[in-house]
Amino acid sequence: MRKIKICYWLHEYISASETFILSQMEHFRMHHHVQVLCFKNFTAADGIVEMSLPHKWIRYLNAKLHYFPMVSGNLKRTARDRFEKEDYDVLHCHFGLQALSLLDNYVPRNMPIFISFHGYDITLILEQSWLY
Repeated sequence: MRKIKICYWLHEYISASETFILSQMEHFRMHHHVQVLCFKNFTAADGIVEMSLPHKWIRYLNAKLHYFPMVSGNLKRTARDRFEKEDYDVLHCHFGLQALSLLDNYVPRNMPIFISFHGYDITLILEQSWLY
């Protein structure tokens, strides 16, 4: 079996309520190369790449409006550089809002992108934001 390079995109690595994501990554690590890109690495785990945060006012609007495009020049550059350097086989984003924060800035070409929706981002946010 050929090892594939899986890229996970998360805002934070790894919050206490998201242990299911960590379990999934650990399972895939047994057979494949897994890389995590995120804004914050709370566990200081090795091999986790922190990306540039969008400006505070963009993050503020995003939180208040339940979705505001998080366009950021720094994130665009760091994401483009990372995806061109690493040559991932697949991108997996957990949570729709988190996926948009990356995809508003950079959409990797010629790569399958999987987005998993979990609860609030497919129910509550849809009711609260016409932009989302």
